Formats: sequence, C-alpha cells, structure tokens
Amino acid sequence: MNNYIIIGRTNVGKSYFFNLFSKDKKTISIDQAHTTVDIIKQKIITKDSAFNIYDTPGYDDLKNFNSIFNRIKHLEINNINFIYVIKDEYKDLDLQVSKIIHSLKLPVTLYLNSKIKKEEEIVNNIYDFIYRYNEDGFTEIRNNLIHDKNNIIRNNTVVNKSISIFGKENTGKSTLFNILVNKDLALTHNSLHTTRDAVEWSVSYKNLELDIIDTAGFIRAKSNRKRGVLESLSIKQSEQSLYNSDLIILMLEATSESRLDLSLIGKLQKKNKDFMLLVNKIDLVDDQKAFQNRFLKHLSKNHNFFSSLNIYFISALSTSQKKILDLIYNRIIHPFQFKTSYLNKVAIKMNLELSRITLHSKSFKIFYITAFSVNNKNYFKIFTNFKNESIKPNIRTFIRKMLIAEFNLKGQAFTVLYN
Repeated sequence: MNNYIIIGRTNVGKSYFFNLFSKDKKTISIDQAHTTVDIIKQKIITKDSAFNIYDTPGYDDLKNFNSIFNRIKHLEINNINFIYVIKDEYKDLDLQVSKIIHSLKLPVTLYLNSKIKKEEEIVNNIYDFIYRYNEDGFTEIRNNLIHDKNNIIRNNTVVNKSISIFGKENTGKSTLFNILVNKDLALTHNSLHTTRDAVEWSVSYKNLELDIIDTAGFIRAKSNRKRGVLESLSIKQSEQSLYNSDLIILMLEATSESRLDLSLIGKLQKKNKDFMLLVNKIDLVDDQKAFQNRFLKHLSKNHNFFSSLNIYFISALSTSQKKILDLIYNRIIHPFQFKTSYLNKVAIKMNLELSRITLHSKSFKIFYITAFSVNNKNYFKIFTNFKNESIKPNIRTFIRKMLIAEFNLKGQAFTVLYN
C-alpha cells in the first residue's frame, strides 16, 4: 500500500488538501500558522483500492523542514510518495526542499493550491507529476491515486476496529498512544493542548487491524473562561472520533479524582458507546489496593452507570505494548458487558426461582445486579435484602449457576460479590 505524505511551508493549504480526501474533517484547517503540530494519518478506502495519506506540520526554514523530515523517517513506513503543496508563489525554500527529496530518489508530486506567479520558472524535472490549480485539479490527482496499480486491494479479509483514546488533559493519552503504536508519533508534554488534531496509526494484532486514535484532551469550559477557536475545534473533532469508534479507551488519572471523571463516564454511557476505563499513573499512589477499593466505591456511589464498566489500573510509562493490546483484544473479542435492562430481567427471573427454594424460610430478594471488570477480572455484584455473611451456600451456588446459564458464561471466570 502506498503512503502519500503532504508537505509544504506553513499556511499553504496542506490541511485543506488533506481534508478533501477524507469524508470526515480530520485535521483542523484555519488561517493560522502552525495549527498542525502532529503527523496525521488517514486511510482512504474505495471499492477497489486503498492507500494512506498524511498531513504534516508546516515549516518556515530548512532547519524546521529537517526536523519534520526526521520525524517522518522515524515512522519507518514504506512506499513513500511526497505531495508538495504550494500557494501563491514558489520560493527558494520550496526549491531547496524539493531537490533534497528528489536527490533521495523519492517520488514527489507538485500540487499548486492557487495560480502561481512566474509558473513557467518552476523546475519541472524535479517532480514526477505537476497538478495545476483549477476546479478539476484535485479530482485529477485523487483519481490517479485511486487507480494506481500499487493501491489496488487484493485481500480485503482483514477485520478493522477503530479505537479512540479519550479523556481529560494530561492524563497520559498521548503516552499510551505512542506505546500502542510503538512510535513517538504523538507529541507528549505536561502543558495543555499539546495534542490538537486526532492522531491516528494502525496496529496489526492477532487477527485484528486496530486503528488507534489519540484525541485532544477534554476540558469543561468554566463560566469565566471562553474556549479559543483551536480548543473548540479540537474538542469537536475529538467527539467526531468517538462517534466513529468501535471502542473507546477513557483515560482517568489516579492522582486526580474529579466530577468531570464521572461526567465523562456518563457521557459515553448515554451515547451507548463501548468503552473501557484505564486509570493511569497508579504508580504514583502509595497504597494502590486501598486506592482501588476507594475508587470503585466512589464510582458505585456516585454513578448510575457503574454496571458494565471495564476498569483497569495501569502505569502507561511502565506497561508493555502487548499487555495493553491484550486488554483491548479481550475487550473486543470477549466483552463482559450487559445492558442494564437485561440485568434487571435476570434479577426478576432469579427472584421467581429463589422464592421456590426458600419457601419455608425468610424470603431472599435480589434488588438489582451490576456487572463490571477490574484489571481483566470479571465481577457480578448482587444487591439483596440479606447481609453477605447470612447468605447460605446453596443460595450462592444456585445464583452462580443461573448467571452462567443466563449470560452464557460457561468456561469464563468471574466472581460474585454480595452487598
């Protein structure tokens, strides 16, 4: 599969050109220099072809270009083709950069984003193709990429799943993203708004092709603070990524509990999106077991959607790529998640059956059932009118058998807790 990398000086229209290829507006495109800070990837799939296209940060001088070019080389991708975008005028810097790429024997296509002064003076023998600005210019270049024989799909049996990493600012989303894709692709820093665009990369794992997406951090706007244009566009783009995702990783921070954490959980539950909860920076907590118990109690008391949460406590800096990919894989292939309405139906059915076996004793009643996962271990929590220590073994055995039968859990490990 070919990889087409869009390059050019700042504010020449690279992001606008990139967005023309995609149905979703993936890159923020405004008239402001250095809006794009990451390398953004989009897989373009048509009926018979597929290729990747990349948006990159702009540069103002040769030193800046070399820095960006080194980031591109670090991606270690094959079949690179450069698309050089120019607007208004062809400068000496454009010629220098084009000659560098040409000298490396890498294909480079010139796309003129507007009518260029002294167009005839452009050195034609540097470029493999030149597309001049007109109403059919983009159509022509897109059609050529789609019909390129190297982009024709020969095997379309791979199962694709889109995974978005979502959460507040500075919870370690970009660090986790870089670990998952095994590249320093997303910029990481402890300042706000380091990530602006949704950064995407594909990872093959077992029988899945996972499109991992790092999104901009979510901040609730305070009454005395207005969001800037970039921040608003970043958040809007993050929400679009969530809408298109098969699974969402919600990142929370172990050292910072807030109402916004609960709000984000509720936001995803109300959208009926599949998600798993990663509580990051657990290594910074002194008594981890006590914290985990306190955190789970905090969720169960303050959140109506505690049921069906899949929760993992991690340190992104010290957790291996394989371990996190295993969590994602198991969450996709063997989800321990059930609708509240179905859990309620099972509780009613259990009460009916239990009334028969407890006919000559105090009536045992189940109020409701929750189901959740913590660190890849599955739990049912059953709320009853009996204290835990008063529940007889035969009742416990009967409930476990019913759970296995009703939720098709034969051979699957789980623990039953009583409240």
